Amino acid sequence: MIRSALRRKIIAALAVVAGLALWAPQALAQDKCDLTMTTQSQWVIRHDPFGDNQLSLPFEIQFSNAGRTPCVGRLEVTSIGNKRVLESRTSAQTVPFSLRDETNRNNLTPGSSENLVGRTTLVRAGSTATGRITFAVTPPADIAAGRYTQTVTVQFRMPNGEIHAATDVTLVFEVTPSLMIGLAGEFTRVNGTPTLNLGDLTQNGVVPLNAKVYVRSSSGYQVTVTSENRGLLLHEQPGWAIPYGLRLGGTEINLGSPHIMTSREARARVDDYPLRIDVRDIGGKRAGRYRDILRFTVTAI
Repeated sequence: MIRSALRRKIIAALAVVAGLALWAPQALAQDKCDLTMTTQSQWVIRHDPFGDNQLSLPFEIQFSNAGRTPCVGRLEVTSIGNKRVLESRTSAQTVPFSLRDETNRNNLTPGSSENLVGRTTLVRAGSTATGRITFAVTPPADIAAGRYTQTVTVQFRMPNGEIHAATDVTLVFEVTPSLMIGLAGEFTRVNGTPTLNLGDLTQNGVVPLNAKVYVRSSSGYQVTVTSENRGLLLHEQPGWAIPYGLRLGGTEINLGSPHIMTSREARARVDDYPLRIDVRDIGGKRAGRYRDILRFTVTAI
């Protein structure tokens, strides 16, 4: 009986010791800074090269400290090879970018964050805090439509050099496709339709015009030119017509059927195409008003 009771006491004592051994590491962990960081998986700037000039945006990082001591440190950002440009799978162009901690004005651009001198970020025990980083880009003026990206790692570095929390973010600069065609120069509008007045036709030859078709595009495009009367200026009275030719920029346009001009340059630009009209065979024509309707249609390629 005595021996049996003694064994029970020893086992009970061992059980208490084991319980203390399991509890002790958890208590130590809670006494430390226990930080997590969360933010959007992508920081996106959307840009129209012919519209808005939005080239920077702030993004927030949420800090949460589940530990019993404050977390003190500074943010830094790294990327593979410390690249400072965004890259595209469809374009050879690259877009330089920068990152700045708005809390302490530190430059966080990869390769530039080794001298972090701004004030530290403090996340108190058992509490949350918010940081803000501004993502900015400096694209070339002729940037092509597309998606430019780079994945970076945002880290929280303690004063002792320890990285206490980190999260990956994909930086995205999205250049939206932009395409517009219009008429510029000397013309009038009749019922909302741009109208070129050729004046009084007194002889065959070039009719002076001060007008041009322009195309604004951030990608390749095609311009289709059609003539409602297939290259004829028709009189108000049936049976009378004057043939004419059209030159668009440096290209002679065959108005007998739809004509397609192609530009494959994948970059943002404004292309101008001066207009020239050649009037042919006006001898013996009836006096009066002659007209045709030209349509210029642009599509992306």
